[in-house]
Amino acid sequence: MKKLLLATSIVLLLAGCNDKAPEEQQTEAAPAATQTVAAEQTQAPEAQQLPEWISGDKVESPLNNIVVGDESYKAMSYCMPNNCAGDFMITLTGQDKKEYSMVVHVKDTDGAITKPSKYATYQYIGNPSDDMKGLLQQALLQNPNWK
Repeated sequence: MKKLLLATSIVLLLAGCNDKAPEEQQTEAAPAATQTVAAEQTQAPEAQQLPEWISGDKVESPLNNIVVGDESYKAMSYCMPNNCAGDFMITLTGQDKKEYSMVVHVKDTDGAITKPSKYATYQYIGNPSDDMKGLLQQALLQNPNWK
């Protein structure tokens, strides 16, 4: 039941996204928010295999673009069908068409409904720099249910 509620809230969040192309949003690095999320993350080993759903069917939803200085990144969120709250991926695509992604898996437990970041594991794709990891975390914070 709790997993269903969490999944429903994420689906509603994704459905509520703007139907049109996301507008560019000027953002500045939020050090406190980035540090909080960074402190709670546990990286998956680089050798770990990617989940099967990433190469198969997935639900996609646009996020607000991330703009830093003169660089703009198109942000997209992808999730595992019927489990958007538990398994999802955020991808940032730069003007040079290079993509960086962060796969997020939230453990299915009671506390994950109120504090999903506490039960999340992260895996980065595309060898992002620390700055790019911060931008991926910033895109993750666009989700109002992410606490």
